[in-house]
Amino acid sequence: MKKTLAITLILCAVAALGTSCGDDELPAPQNTNTGSTDNDVKKPSIVASSIHFDLSNRVLTFEASCPQGTWVQVLLRQLTNGTNQELLNVNYNSTSRLYYVNLPVLVGGSSYSYCIIGYDSEGGEAVRTAEQTFFIPKNSPPSAPSTANIKAYPPSSPNATDGYIKGTAITKAMEYSTDDGRTWVSVTVAGIISGLSPGDVLLRLAETSTTEAGEYSTITVPPYKSNTDLDGTDGTSEGLHVRRH
Repeated sequence: MKKTLAITLILCAVAALGTSCGDDELPAPQNTNTGSTDNDVKKPSIVASSIHFDLSNRVLTFEASCPQGTWVQVLLRQLTNGTNQELLNVNYNSTSRLYYVNLPVLVGGSSYSYCIIGYDSEGGEAVRTAEQTFFIPKNSPPSAPSTANIKAYPPSSPNATDGYIKGTAITKAMEYSTDDGRTWVSVTVAGIISGLSPGDVLLRLAETSTTEAGEYSTITVPPYKSNTDLDGTDGTSEGLHVRRH
């Protein structure tokens, strides 16, 4: 009788212990790689070796794994000619199975950098790729300026250098050359370029930090012509010749 009672008490104690554990959720197994549990926030991953930047078309493509609730963006930073930066939303191409982003219009003559950022299902940054830099060449040269409204005036005397060209098309964004393009001088007064000798003057839009120098137009400053130049030889006339009969 005593043995039966003792066995009964032991079985009841074991049964009572099993019920208390069964009513509670067992802890999820730990993920030894991250220190988080399998039921923790979801995180994206990016295949670094797949990143490809097409500079000519300004398209960035890459492979990524984005579990539900996670996403990726591209951080674009301007390093020269300004310090702008922006986060670009990424699209997915179901045919190529690649993520891609079309970069916006970029400033010529500037260096940029980009990196890809992945966000977990709670909105926190989970992964960031190494920053890559690239350079956008300067914009192509603008066309030659029109000379339709530019007029050239000769010097005031044979050896003077006070000829000039004048016209509303001449701006301070331009430069000119009187030695066939070997050296260029900035236009300092809009509408006029003075101090010129007879000959060709090359006129173009000057180079900027973002654009190459433009194509040039040619304006010719005429030589001095005396009011007494009756024989059209540019200088003092020999006068009228009288033929004797």
